[in-house]
Amino acid sequence: MHNIPINVSKKILADISSGIYRTPANALKELVSNAFDASAHRVYISTNAPYFDIFTCEDDGGGISAKEFEEILDIIGSSRKRLGGDVSKKTGRPIIGKIGIGLLAVAQICNKFTVISKKEGEEKYFEATIDLKQFDDVEKEKSYLQGEGKISLGTCQIEDDLKDEIGAKRHYTKIIMEELKEGFRTKLLQEESKRIFKITEKAAKSDNLIKFIESIKKKNFNALSQYDQLIWELGLLCPVDYLDNGPLPHNDVIKTEVENLNKYNFKVFVDGFEIRKPFFFPTDKTLSKKDSDYKIYPYISFNEKIEGSILRFTGYLFHQRTKIEPTELQGILIRIKGVAVGSYDRTFLHYPKAEGPMFNQLSGEIFVESGLEEAMNIDRNSFNEAHPHFLKLQQFLWDYLGGQNGVFKDIRKRSKERQDKVHKKQSEEELMRIIESLKDKLALDITLERQSKSSEYPYSYNKKERKITIFSNSFWAKDSKTRLFQEKVVVALIGAREISEDIDSFEKNILKIFSYGK
Repeated sequence: MHNIPINVSKKILADISSGIYRTPANALKELVSNAFDASAHRVYISTNAPYFDIFTCEDDGGGISAKEFEEILDIIGSSRKRLGGDVSKKTGRPIIGKIGIGLLAVAQICNKFTVISKKEGEEKYFEATIDLKQFDDVEKEKSYLQGEGKISLGTCQIEDDLKDEIGAKRHYTKIIMEELKEGFRTKLLQEESKRIFKITEKAAKSDNLIKFIESIKKKNFNALSQYDQLIWELGLLCPVDYLDNGPLPHNDVIKTEVENLNKYNFKVFVDGFEIRKPFFFPTDKTLSKKDSDYKIYPYISFNEKIEGSILRFTGYLFHQRTKIEPTELQGILIRIKGVAVGSYDRTFLHYPKAEGPMFNQLSGEIFVESGLEEAMNIDRNSFNEAHPHFLKLQQFLWDYLGGQNGVFKDIRKRSKERQDKVHKKQSEEELMRIIESLKDKLALDITLERQSKSSEYPYSYNKKERKITIFSNSFWAKDSKTRLFQEKVVVALIGAREISEDIDSFEKNILKIFSYGK
C-alpha cells in the first residue's frame, strides 16, 4: 500500500466547491457516464435500502489499471478520453466525458469513497480509498480561489497487485461510497414510509416502472421522497432505453435515437431494478386522437458550421391539449451524446413572448450530435448562454415555436378547430331539442333536411309533409355555430306559425317551444 497526492486544477476546484451537482442523481449520472465511456454494458447501483449507509456503483466496463488511476489523480480536470477521437473505437458509442471531474462527483454524496478496478486483460486489480475530509480542509483555506495551476486535495491510499479470486477474466470498476452526507441520508431514512417506488423483486419488470410513473403524475414532484426522485431523475438523465413503445405514440419519429440506445446495449440497475427514461406521451390516457388531442411536430433537424465548428442536432416537440403531468416533463430537454444537460427547461430557452397555457402543454427533446459541448458549464447542467452554439440553438427553437408557420400558431389553429367542433355539436343538439320540443309541447312532427343546391330562398316548407328544406344561400352564416342558431330560429318560427291562430297564440307557442327541458 502506498499514498499518492490528489491534484486538482484550481479553476476546477473552485467550481466543484460550489456544489455543482444539484441533486444526488446528477452526481451519480457522472459515474454512469464514466461507465458508458468505459464500454460497460451493465451498471449496478445499490443504495443498501432501507439503511442507506453505503452506496455502490459497479460496472462491467474495461476498467483501469493502478497506474492509469494515478495519472487521473495527478490532475483532476484534464481528461484524456478524447485523445482517440469523439467516438469509441470499441463500441461505436460517442464519448461523453471531456473535462475529467466525474470521480469527484461523489463529493456531493459522501465523505469517503473507495475505487476498485480491474482492467480488461490483466490478472490483478487495485483498490484506492479517498477520504474527502481532506477536501473540506482545503475548502476552508480558499487558497485555490486565486491563480492558475493545480492544488493538492491531500492523498489517496492505493493498494495494487491484488489477486481476483472470483474470476481472472473479469473486468470491472466498483465505487463504494461511505459516510453519506448526513442531510441526504437522513431524508432517505425519514421518507421511507412515503415512498412510491417499492422494491418487490430483484428482476422487476418495466410495467412496475409504468405504475411508478403513473403515480408520480398525481403528486407534487418536490413532495416526493428522495428515493423516488433519485429513481426518476436517473432514468431521465442517463443514456438508457426509453420505455417499450415509448415515449411517443409513433416511435418512428425518433427511430434513430431509439435504435442507437438499443445498439449501445447499456443498462442501469438501481437496487436490482432496471431504470429507463420515465415518460410516455400523451400523459393523459383520455387523449387518443392524433392531431386533435395531441400532435408530434415535424422532426427537428439542423446541421451547420457556426463560427468554425459544426453544430448538428435533431429532436422533436410534442403537444397535447391538456397540461403535461408531471410538470417536470414540460419544456425542452437538451441531450448531448445521449446524456441530459440539466432538466426540462420550461422557458424554452427564455422564449421572449408570453404564450400562456401552451407552455404547459409542450414537451420535447433536442439530441445534440456535434457541437454545443464548449457551451456547457462545468456542472453539465447548464450552459454559457453567450456561446455562439447556444445562441444558434436558441434562435432556431424560437423560430420553430413562434415563426410564421410555427408551433404556437398551429396550436392556436387546432384549438380553434376543436372549439368549433364542440360548438357545432352543441348547436346541433340544440337544434334537435327544438324539433323534439315541437313534438312534445305542440304535437307537431317536423323534419329537417339540408340540400347543397343553391336557391333564391334560404329554405322552403312543405306543409303537407311538414318538412323544412334548407338550401345553399347567402342568408346563412359561414360560421357553423351561427348558422345552426339561424336554423333553430327558423324551425321554431315555422312550427309556431303552423299551429297559431293569432299573434298572441304565436308568442305563447314560441315561448313553449323554447321552454324545453322544463
